Amino acid sequence: MVIMDEKETILKALFDEKILQILQVFFEDDEKQYYLRELAKITGVSPATTYRILKRLLTLRILEKTEIKNLKIYKLKSTETTEFLKKVLYTKPDPLSIFVEKIKTIPQVELVVMHAKPQKSGAFVMIVGEDIPKNIIDEIDLEIANIYDYKIKILPLIQDLYEGLDKSHSGYKKVLFRRQN
Repeated sequence: MVIMDEKETILKALFDEKILQILQVFFEDDEKQYYLRELAKITGVSPATTYRILKRLLTLRILEKTEIKNLKIYKLKSTETTEFLKKVLYTKPDPLSIFVEKIKTIPQVELVVMHAKPQKSGAFVMIVGEDIPKNIIDEIDLEIANIYDYKIKILPLIQDLYEGLDKSHSGYKKVLFRRQN
């Protein structure tokens, strides 16, 4: 069993931007294996620095190395410590939150409501307001879909229509944004 002081010591030893970049790659898919040059290319960290970081992560027992002749492959080790690090250090972007942040910048948008529980691949959102510029919303939606492979089904409504629909809807509902006057 790993004690909390040991976890904190490891965490402090890891606070270096380049180490965090490399760890993020492993946290994205903790079953995937990487070559040194592949990690260097993905992260933009030089191969020499990547090598030193991998060596350090092996010493800390955060990674494991498989050697096949001259080939070295690195993988995140599955331990209580690595799960702790992943929970603390890994921040996966939330496409729905990013979408709402961008939608909030449109002055005509008064309310953004989710009327069904979000799925891994997308969500259903009602956007309420007067004269909402559909082309801007479509651009934001397309950007989210392209970057995060996350599809948001959007229903733009005026306030009266939304209130009528809202009264008849008894299922899941979550207000994601409400403009304060």
